[in-house]
Amino acid sequence: MSQSPRIGVLLGGLSAEREISLRTGEAIHAALVRRGHAAEKIYVDEDLDRVLRQNPIDVAVIALHGTYGEDGCVQGLLELLGIPYTGSGVMASALAFDKLKSKEMFRLHNVPTPPYYALDAGRLDALAEMHGSFGFPAFVKPRRGGSSVGAGLATDLAELKSRCEEAARFDGSVLVERFVRGREVAVGVLDGRALGAVEIEPLGGFYDYK
Repeated sequence: MSQSPRIGVLLGGLSAEREISLRTGEAIHAALVRRGHAAEKIYVDEDLDRVLRQNPIDVAVIALHGTYGEDGCVQGLLELLGIPYTGSGVMASALAFDKLKSKEMFRLHNVPTPPYYALDAGRLDALAEMHGSFGFPAFVKPRRGGSSVGAGLATDLAELKSRCEEAARFDGSVLVERFVRGREVAVGVLDGRALGAVEIEPLGGFYDYK
């Protein structure tokens, strides 16, 4: 790698979270430029492979959100091209992006996780039977996705059905969880070392897309 590596900030993408990715990428690019780095914005679409081959970069900063950005797909492409990148690797990205698989991994390793069930989008007519005595409030979200897109709180069966229909717009499977009131804390980790903790305090009832 050269003394001043060419940094490509990958932003945009093909998911429902393109808007937030653009905002994230613009902010990261501006911060890198302010610090004197040779950074360029790379708007991601179906031609990313061709773009990266025609305009080589030394390292990729992934500012993508959602499908094809956080689920291991772009990470796999960068691995094939031999381009180092920020964030988690292919397997960790894929497992973390799939909320059902994440919870199964938590349970396998005895990490507490709220009670839940998953429902195929085509079986919403069986929602009342599936929910049974699960109780309320419940939190609904697409099985795969981020930025709280399609997620929401349900306090009764009618609201649960509405929330599940909204979540099903973004994924073929919906996850329903027992609502847990608490504090959200994000911890950055680099090379196994915690960089510090930041509490996320939402302005509304929960940390949503807005």
